[in-house]
Parts: sequence; structure tokens; C-alpha cells
Amino acid sequence: MGINAFVDSVWCLINGNPPALDEPVVLEAPQGTDLQELVAEIGRWAGQHRNLAADGFVDPSLTERTGLPLTEPFGAGELLEMRGWGYRNRWVGCGLVLSPDGTRAVAVITHREDPAAAGFPQCASWAEKLRIVTGWEPIPGPHVDWPAIEADLGTRLPSDYKEVVDLFGAGSFDEYFELAVPGGPDAGRNPWRRYGYGPDVASGGLMPWGWSEYGRAR
Repeated sequence: MGINAFVDSVWCLINGNPPALDEPVVLEAPQGTDLQELVAEIGRWAGQHRNLAADGFVDPSLTERTGLPLTEPFGAGELLEMRGWGYRNRWVGCGLVLSPDGTRAVAVITHREDPAAAGFPQCASWAEKLRIVTGWEPIPGPHVDWPAIEADLGTRLPSDYKEVVDLFGAGSFDEYFELAVPGGPDAGRNPWRRYGYGPDVASGGLMPWGWSEYGRAR
């Protein structure tokens, strides 16, 4: 089985019946699978991953909301690397584990509680509601320099768009809608460039803020 067929099998399992909370599914990847390639393939439909373990060190701050269930199937010293995604009602992960036969790449699928079950705070913004529904925990990192971009454009951008970009960063929703992020991937469709940011919105042009397989959203 090649890596594409393996990722397809992970995808089929994700879309099947959800595993029980105490019964995570661990799938061993084909021998010789490169972890970075596996992360990239799963990230194509699951979005930006979170680092849960690296160089044999498991993030001690993990909780049920940030991916802890993906590390629990492994014993002390067994888990070397783990990248994780919250995807619908699943936790999805891929990593490297130490076995008697050496290092092997695995994918892990386990149950995830509905992050929106408790409802929304009364004053939550649209973007914050989206974050709660998806269960997304923002990953620390540099934010977009909006004042500089708006100065180049000659106009202000919608605050809810900027909030969504700052919360989620580059990636897709449900492998369907891709958010247009300054400096983000897919240069062929993303209107943002390092120099020159697409249409002249100050003179009436429209700036696409994302796209799907059916076209751009404006």
C-alpha cells in the first residue's frame, strides 16, 4: 500500500462510525513512509496541524481540547513525534512511534467531543463562534501586519475577515473552503502577494477572501 492509498483508508475511517472514546484506532503506515509527506497529505484536507510531541517529548500542556487523546494510546518512551488535527467529531494524528522492530509511522483516530455542545458566549463574535464550532485552538505565532497591508491597499479591510485570519491562519475548512491569507499558500489562486495585493480595492475593486472548488468568495 502506498501513502496515497493509506491516507485514503484514514479518510474512509474518519467518515465511518466514530470510534468509542476509550478505543482509539492506530493504523501503521506503509514501511518507509516519510512523516513529513504524511503530514502534508493529511493536512491537505485537515488544515494546519498542531505539534503534540517532538523528539520524544510530549507537550505536557495538552488537554482533551488540544489533542491529548492522540497521545494516550502510547506508553512511556514509545511516542517520538505526533502531529494532530481536530476534525469534525474526530481527533486525527500522525506520528512516529518506537516499536520492537524499529521506528514506524502511524495514523491515529479517536473520538472528539462536540466543541459547540455548551453553546456560545453571549457576546461572541461571528469569528469566535466559528472557532468554537470547529473546536480550533489558535496556534501561537506572528499575526498578519494588517496596518501595513491596509496602508498599501489604501483602505481598511473588514474586521471579521481579519479576525478569522488571525484565529485560523492559512488552511481550509472541511477540505472545501480555503481562506485567502496574506503570504499563504496556493499562489495561483490566493490574491495576496508579498508585493502588490491584487485588485485596487480603494477604487472599487473586490478582494477575494477565499475560494472553493466552485470559485472565489468576495
